[in-house]
Amino acid sequence: MTFLYKDIIKLKFGLVIIIFVGSIFVIGIQLFPLPSNDFVLPSPKFSGNISLKSAIYQSKISSNLTSTILPLDEIGQLLWALQGITHGPSFRTVPSAGATYPLTIYLIQRLASQLKTGLYSYNPFNHALQPYNPLYNESFLISLLNDKDRETIFRVNTVFIILADYSRTTDRYGYRGIQYVHLEVGHALQNFLLQLVSLELNTWVISNFTSKYVKLSLDTTLEPLLILPVGRMNTSNMISSKIECLKSCNENDLSVEEAIAKRKSTRDYIQGEIPLVTLTDLLYDSTTINFLGGSQKLIDIRCAIGSVEGLSTGQYYYYLQNNSLIQYSSENVQQELKIAALNQQWVETAQLDLILSINTTWINDQINTSYYNKLFMYNIGMIAQNIYLNCVALKLGTVVIGAFYESEVNLCLNLSNSFTPIYIIPVGLTPEFFMESTPFITPLTELARNIGYISFIFFYFTLYSSLPIVRKRLLKKERWIHCILGFIPFFGLIFHFMTIHGYIKSLWEILVFESYLNAFNRIIKDLTTLPVTRYDLGLYLAYLTLFFGILAVIIGIAIAFKLFMKPKTLKLFHKWILFIALTSVNLHILFNGTVFTIKPLLFLFLNILALDFFYVGKLYNEWMVIAKKKVIS
Repeated sequence: MTFLYKDIIKLKFGLVIIIFVGSIFVIGIQLFPLPSNDFVLPSPKFSGNISLKSAIYQSKISSNLTSTILPLDEIGQLLWALQGITHGPSFRTVPSAGATYPLTIYLIQRLASQLKTGLYSYNPFNHALQPYNPLYNESFLISLLNDKDRETIFRVNTVFIILADYSRTTDRYGYRGIQYVHLEVGHALQNFLLQLVSLELNTWVISNFTSKYVKLSLDTTLEPLLILPVGRMNTSNMISSKIECLKSCNENDLSVEEAIAKRKSTRDYIQGEIPLVTLTDLLYDSTTINFLGGSQKLIDIRCAIGSVEGLSTGQYYYYLQNNSLIQYSSENVQQELKIAALNQQWVETAQLDLILSINTTWINDQINTSYYNKLFMYNIGMIAQNIYLNCVALKLGTVVIGAFYESEVNLCLNLSNSFTPIYIIPVGLTPEFFMESTPFITPLTELARNIGYISFIFFYFTLYSSLPIVRKRLLKKERWIHCILGFIPFFGLIFHFMTIHGYIKSLWEILVFESYLNAFNRIIKDLTTLPVTRYDLGLYLAYLTLFFGILAVIIGIAIAFKLFMKPKTLKLFHKWILFIALTSVNLHILFNGTVFTIKPLLFLFLNILALDFFYVGKLYNEWMVIAKKKVIS
């Protein structure tokens, strides 16, 4: 092993080149722009004049559309709402199971304007339209539709089509992936409908057609799911829409575009109670959708309440027909739901869980079962997207969970066997929720975030300055800097963790011992629970980093003050602890940090991670030398 490592060192320049080139390919950095025929659209707007709440209540689906030529900025805005990128290299306006993103959006331009007539495909990465098949057979496509759908398309100039590549999701999730794709269509459709209200447009949802012939007319292998012709609303509707908007909007309301842009999956919730009025607003606003097919009675909504102000813990049924919340059990089933949901911790730590189910018995009794199943998946996806957007407006956190054991969820909730649960949606408090109600929490939370960033930088540098290759190059007069770097981060990271997770809501609570005890109990609980998801693993690695980092500081102090008789063994142990801390912090960043969404920094950390693994070779050699000496003696 010793000779092998020496040979590797001799080839260090070649290895650096291999790592550099390899990491470029791994994360997909494009050094030179490739030639493209893409038609780049105007940048989407992230703010608007119509509030989310107002748009939800004004959203309508109508076949009575008027002919109009949509300007490019409106076309781009609608495409962005369907599948645009909001943050990072690929995170989009709608959630996707495992970030597989199976949906593709086609655009048909029937009359030439700023766009030539033809068929286009939307590229969300460049926010551009790619000419797909300018000579596609439009008359054949329209002939495949029924009379009402055909007449609607004849009255408009622009048609959007949602298509799916099922294999992107089914390759990872098997047959269940088909359900996830249909749910994602519902998420995208709801965004589309709300964005239409903001642009004073309307659409007619065409879902009933023979898929194989539509695929043939479009010359595609993708599965077409929805056809959405878009036109202007009537003048009278536009005027009443504006008046309604002005009545319901105020400066603090979140616009449709802001809500879509800020939507994200949040799995980390702080302690506290959600006010009852907040919950009722969330339920009422989120369930106001344009239902596709069937009746509202075919959708079941349950609430597993943990911490809601004004409501006792237990299980509640939400009646869509009269928007009432009725308790039917006082048993708290959040822990059982967590187990049924493959031990996803946030199901239990959230203040409440919403469970959306559909009547599969009724669906299976229909002649066209697969068609109605798709429609109700769209409905569930639309409600879930409203929950996402309303949580953004209410400063709550949420995430949709589609992976669980249905039979166990049915048992937990006493749900009829006629119904099948589709989504478990945890809803929890975030630090932002307290910013308006508690004036002091705003600067405290911002302070905690900034301290967290600064402490992380200090923590990272102190770990790397502890490496022998770096420490040897530090002058003795400068080593006091290393000592300071070893102490500062831990106080900062503890304050950051305690505040962001809600254990400290004021400076006075910093002095309360119970706050630290609660935080310590949570860390121990998380460390003793095996990680299931990528987020779980990232959080687990963060705790490991903190533990081994503190241990490294303590051992470093012991070595500096010569508190042990055998410093060589202790130094070697210290190096191993440093290696584990470095590796865990790098992996935490890759899994949960901002680096996961920023390609250049990801490239940097891939190379730093490689440096860690070079370092372990030297540690192994030193360990073997000590072991051989003991054997000889």
